[in-house]
Amino acid sequence: LEEIADITGTQLGTVKSRMHYAKRALRKLIEEKAP
Repeated sequence: LEEIADITGTQLGTVKSRMHYAKRALRKLIEEKAP
């Protein structure tokens, strides 16, 4: 995650937050397709 923050020029906390929301969105999509 630190490498992602360095490459994108964002704070580590921002990367963690975005990853959390992305995982949640993916989980929702997967559950809708294959319950």
